[in-house]
Amino acid sequence: MKRAVCLSRRDSCWIRPGIPDCRYSIVAGFRRMLIAVAAVSAAGACGRAPDTGARQVTGHPSEFFPRNVGSSWTYRVTLDDPDLVVRSEEVAWPRLSGAELIVAVRGVLPYSGNPLEGPLYLTLQLGEAADQQGPHEYPEGYKLRVTRDDLGLYEGATGLYWAIPGSGRYEVHQILTYDAESALSSWKPPSGYDLEAQGYNERITYFVDNLGTRLQFQGSLESMALDDIVHDIEGQAGKDCLQFSRAVEGTNLSDTGAMQDVRGRLTMSLLEKTWFCRGVGLVRLEQYVGGDRSMTWTLTDYDPASD
Repeated sequence: MKRAVCLSRRDSCWIRPGIPDCRYSIVAGFRRMLIAVAAVSAAGACGRAPDTGARQVTGHPSEFFPRNVGSSWTYRVTLDDPDLVVRSEEVAWPRLSGAELIVAVRGVLPYSGNPLEGPLYLTLQLGEAADQQGPHEYPEGYKLRVTRDDLGLYEGATGLYWAIPGSGRYEVHQILTYDAESALSSWKPPSGYDLEAQGYNERITYFVDNLGTRLQFQGSLESMALDDIVHDIEGQAGKDCLQFSRAVEGTNLSDTGAMQDVRGRLTMSLLEKTWFCRGVGLVRLEQYVGGDRSMTWTLTDYDPASD
């Protein structure tokens, strides 16, 4: 299926979950087209408003997002506040009519083992080029392998892809796919949907534009902003690094039948700060829930697998 980012037609709805698995709650379903909106400061724990001055990103945008097949990135994952760590996605499930239902799902991470004992790591390896990325056929795409995931950050997903739309602004989208039978309980489609088709989550993970630009799928609960160019990331020896923020709005679950969760984490706003450094890619992620830091990823090993 060919997909034009700015012409994607989606419907929306509210769902009452009634899900026995208390780790997750379906909140709402939205998405329309990708739009750019004026940036505002991401409130709370992560600092100052973005610099919207004259500075521009130099070089080709792909320099901050290397894509040599076989490259791998290993991150040490630190739980700054284990009670607050949250996973938030918007998952699309095809209808038999050909339309899609988008459901926003948020829940506690499904830990693999005891998350409080020993160091936790995540390793991603770039696999072969992929002409099809889940349901889409963007001009450039890659399949990734999750070779280690101590925290279950990608649990339940049957595929992980990077996709580059290749028109206008340079963007990289992350696409996760889910099978109806293998998806975690709240990721499963409601009855009446095409159980033979894959569900998928698509989010903007990286782009280059003017500082302060914020991108959002129309009607989505989340957006992605290019905040700053920095040079002081630990372990990166003065490299140019692009700082982004993924913001997910807080929600009101009082009328959805969702369970009462610890400290209201499923209703709080979510903020993820990410840093991509030239020649390396993603080097750090910080997650904040309700303004408090919950989780940090720190790059410990990068194998560029140079040709």
